[in-house]
Amino acid sequence: MRTLGRSSVAPSPFPGSRLGGAPAPEEWQGGLNITYHLGPGFSQPGWKLNLDVNNNNTHTTTYNVIGVIKGSVEPDRYVLLGNHIDAWIFGGLDPNSGTAAMLELSRVFTKLVKEKGNYTLRTKSAPLLYQVIYESAKKIPNPDPEETKAGRLTVYDTWALRKPDPVESNTPLMQFIGSGSDYKGFQHNLGIPSHPRRAPIPHLYETFSLVDEIYDRGFHFHKAVTDLWGFVALRLSEPEILPFSLGAYATFISRASANILEKYGDLIASQNITMGRVKVNRKSLYGPWKSIEKLDLKNPLAVRRVNDQLMMVERAFIDTRGLPGRPDYNHIVTAPSKNDAYSGTAFAGLSDTLFTLQETPDDLRPDLWVTFSRHLAAVTHALETASKVLTDDLW
Repeated sequence: MRTLGRSSVAPSPFPGSRLGGAPAPEEWQGGLNITYHLGPGFSQPGWKLNLDVNNNNTHTTTYNVIGVIKGSVEPDRYVLLGNHIDAWIFGGLDPNSGTAAMLELSRVFTKLVKEKGNYTLRTKSAPLLYQVIYESAKKIPNPDPEETKAGRLTVYDTWALRKPDPVESNTPLMQFIGSGSDYKGFQHNLGIPSHPRRAPIPHLYETFSLVDEIYDRGFHFHKAVTDLWGFVALRLSEPEILPFSLGAYATFISRASANILEKYGDLIASQNITMGRVKVNRKSLYGPWKSIEKLDLKNPLAVRRVNDQLMMVERAFIDTRGLPGRPDYNHIVTAPSKNDAYSGTAFAGLSDTLFTLQETPDDLRPDLWVTFSRHLAAVTHALETASKVLTDDLW
């Protein structure tokens, strides 16, 4: 057995240079002076890699620190702002940058309550929150002086430039929510719209000095993210009617369905299966807003009824049986792919099954087609339910 060396990356020989198989795609090639390969196995027969793990597993006590601002209207509904306590390595970014932002927000909201009285706090983003986040980003001054000099005065302006939506080029790209963090239970199991904010996380060297001296001198970007977080919280908590982006959700679903058909349309058509009903009726989503505009906002029962219906839109996408082979994920639209939990996808139950079908010999496909058809029925039912949840049409 040959030892490849010990390394945090370099100076000793990096194991990635000794992998066999095809070279990795160009966008996967790293910064070392080697050619990265995909494997499997090593470039020489008989080679093995020894991995020394020096973790100390101990039981200890941890605590949740919870602060509450009780709303003056509908105080039994909540907008939840959270950050986890545990760190992967040194915690300079994950989680302590988020902890610092949350503590600062707590200080600011406490000051607001003391000075101006109680607030009506009620209850990669979920599509229902798109417009809230866009409008909030337009309020945040750009923390980058070079961007300001170029005329991009807000966080929204730079976001739209650097990460434009591929279809609506003047709109920033809102990426799939994915999974891999603490919002998983809220978004993917309970149907509670969620929006994570995060920075790049190089765990190994994630120290305070990295953040303070390299990533964000002066903590201007931390301030901008904290401001955005606060604006979103206030925009969700202050209006009598929840400002959810129903039209954005309909667009999101239409695009996701089109993407599946573009990739797997011939495979689906080979079984005489149609995805024509994988859509949300835009009229049923937009229509109720006409009656909402005439709503008596002084009538607490009427306000509560409308907010109940708005919250039920996301929950209509929850299938209690879970996705095919994945009972721990229940959201039929936003649950991540089983092949990539972090980056996220749409209609993972359908696309994952189709991916498996594509890689499976014909004689082994019948059971998979049954699985696909059953989940397609569940998806169609959920989408029709979501289309009707804002109306009184129950059938």
